[in-house]
Amino acid sequence: MAPLNLLIVSSHPEEVREMRMLLDGDGWACVTPAEAGLADVTYQPFGGGYREMAARRARAHADAAGLPALSLVSGLEVYQLDKGPGTRSTVLAGPNATDAENRSRLLQMLKGAPPGQRIALFQGTVAIAVPGDDALRYTSSTLECEVTVTERGEGGFDYDAVTQIVDRRTLAELTDEERSRLGHRGMALRAARKHLAELAHRLQRS
Repeated sequence: MAPLNLLIVSSHPEEVREMRMLLDGDGWACVTPAEAGLADVTYQPFGGGYREMAARRARAHADAAGLPALSLVSGLEVYQLDKGPGTRSTVLAGPNATDAENRSRLLQMLKGAPPGQRIALFQGTVAIAVPGDDALRYTSSTLECEVTVTERGEGGFDYDAVTQIVDRRTLAELTDEERSRLGHRGMALRAARKHLAELAHRLQRS
């Protein structure tokens, strides 16, 4: 039986690659909004928590494309910054900031903060929406980490190069397999596979 199309709500090349690595299979083939022929989809990107943001993104894109849609929203909560930037992590350095600009801004904000005062939590939430179905499916993850003083590692994206986990490696220093198993995005996406497998089974029978 041919796989079903799953709309992954991202235009970030590295995030798309990571999602495909973790989600392709189990009856699904991942497609991006551009591949689905979607232009701009209107929704409120910020406001509320991770769950609300992920739900709005998933619902808007599922309805626009007529396809099941999966949205991942993640954020870095630094205790020294009153748990900021949190849900606004992607725009820390401005509305059109690159990953590198956001990382640079974060390190600047923590300049002079010693070890022990750079502890943070990564939060990740996945929402899955299906056209014509009001019920959304969710998974989430939390990862304790520490913001480094300088960037280290070539893998990953977002804040991976400035956040180290318990073994003192940054997420960017992990292999793809390690990051999918130990990282906040990977944990949330891997948990979503159970929902996707059940959903594929239901949709293929209908």
